[in-house]
Amino acid sequence: MTGAKNGSQNRKREKVMSDEERIGEGLVRVGGMTRQQVDDILERQRQGNDSPFGVMAIELGYVDENELLQYLESRGL
Repeated sequence: MTGAKNGSQNRKREKVMSDEERIGEGLVRVGGMTRQQVDDILERQRQGNDSPFGVMAIELGYVDENELLQYLESRGL
């Protein structure tokens, strides 16, 4: 049972990572962040930081909170 639970958690984390990568890609596309900044956040998440992508981007000073909110609203999120 534990193996099934862990597999489910891993798939859930992969889905979250995919969503975050898309947010990062979009922010790079609109000039809100650099590719290097996105890669830095994704690496921190791979190393165990469970903070959401947007939270980390703001905390690291990579993107302004208002800019992130405007981008997310434009995507209907």
